[in-house]
Amino acid sequence: MKKNFLELVVNLTLIIIVIINTIVFIKVLQKYVFLRKFSENFEKEMKDFTKAIERNEEKLLKIRKILGIKEDL
Repeated sequence: MKKNFLELVVNLTLIIIVIINTIVFIKVLQKYVFLRKFSENFEKEMKDFTKAIERNEEKLLKIRKILGIKEDL
């Protein structure tokens, strides 16, 4: 009887551990997917931002040439 009770306790403990590990795995996977999507979107936005900065710098150079202003470095 005592042996059966101990087996039951061990089996229940193992089941609880498997459930907890599954929940943790799912949470980590959700965060990984979110971070991957976020980093992909962030990378795309940074490329767009860099292109916009380059276009603005080109426009600024054209304006300076038109106005005859020399750039101080």
